[in-house]
Amino acid sequence: MRAILNILCALIMVTSGVPLIFNEDVKAESPNVPEWTIMDRKEITDQELGLYENIIVFGTLIIKNSILNFEFTPGKGITVESGGNIVLENTKLIATPNTYFVFKIYGSAQITGCELKGLAGDENNPESGLRIYSEDVTIQDTIISDTPGSAIYLYRSGASISKVTIHNAK
Repeated sequence: MRAILNILCALIMVTSGVPLIFNEDVKAESPNVPEWTIMDRKEITDQELGLYENIIVFGTLIIKNSILNFEFTPGKGITVESGGNIVLENTKLIATPNTYFVFKIYGSAQITGCELKGLAGDENNPESGLRIYSEDVTIQDTIISDTPGSAIYLYRSGASISKVTIHNAK
């Protein structure tokens, strides 16, 4: 199965010029990472990465003691799909100046001791900031800052949120 996926990825890359990356192909040592599709389990610890595309989580993504710099046009970011899980511990997710990143959670998330700076939003649209559409989300001891809209949007969610500090949000 993996051989077939590698062949398909190679064909797509040759025809479109865009590489497809699966979680075991992602090199955490690389300073700049293209789009990630996390299907299984991926752990990143003590890394600083520049991100130019989306992170889509179907499996489990664990990021500890790291910095992720989002360096792209608005509309890109992290989506944790239903059944997916993201764990962020002592990690900074930071958009470059004058840009914002999207963070949507449909699956589960545990966010502890983090900084989320530059979440996408619009002061006229309540669906802004960290967008949570799931019951299985815990956020604690986290700072959310520099979002042009609301800091956290909950839709049919029973998320557990404690000790969250919000700066410069509408």
